[in-house]
Amino acid sequence: MRCLFTMFAEDVELIPHGSFTALLHKLRGHPEHAAPALRGLWQTMDTGGFSAAQMCDLMRFNGGLFRDADALPLTEGQLSLLIAAGEKDWKEVEPAIFGTLLERALDKRQPHKLGAHYTPRAYVERLVMPTVIEPLRSDWRDVQAAALTLGNQGKLEDARAVVRVFHRQLCDIRMLDPACGSGNFLYVALELMKRLEGEVMALLAELGEEQGHCRWRATPLTHISFWGSS
Repeated sequence: MRCLFTMFAEDVELIPHGSFTALLHKLRGHPEHAAPALRGLWQTMDTGGFSAAQMCDLMRFNGGLFRDADALPLTEGQLSLLIAAGEKDWKEVEPAIFGTLLERALDKRQPHKLGAHYTPRAYVERLVMPTVIEPLRSDWRDVQAAALTLGNQGKLEDARAVVRVFHRQLCDIRMLDPACGSGNFLYVALELMKRLEGEVMALLAELGEEQGHCRWRATPLTHISFWGSS
């Protein structure tokens, strides 16, 4: 589980990009050094600070996954398998799976005590869809209708202005995670809102918006503020 998360972390640059796989490559031919090297890396990821394995400062990773930083001894064949896995693009992995990994990393008595049950995506969408996405999409349908009406009247600048206002409102939304666990609520909400933003930008393009040359510049939705509850 720690290896999987570390592969994901290097590909999304929570730790330096490619650094974990590079460490594995350095260990090739010396599998006996793998366990202490990985243990040292994960101990630093648990606390934050300077990592001798990575030769840089690392952020602290909470959630308990790295609290027990023990690493299993590896054979050369096992090390090669880890290297092959590390060279895949872990950005493509659904981040929601890590909630389950973190839950399994806890002591069996802790999840009930802490209320640490990581919510599957289907359950997250039951909350996010009616409270966030459906109201936004209702407003978006009104904006689309107004913009198309103005466009058909030849008022293209007015049509673009209507869509721009909605996009600014979309980017100004502040989201609070009601669970503050692995971030599944925030991830799912952001993904669904990014899909909506794609439709907004597509309509602007249809209305003749040339973002490379226009006076107005969009604020990407990736700058939206998403907050945990703790």
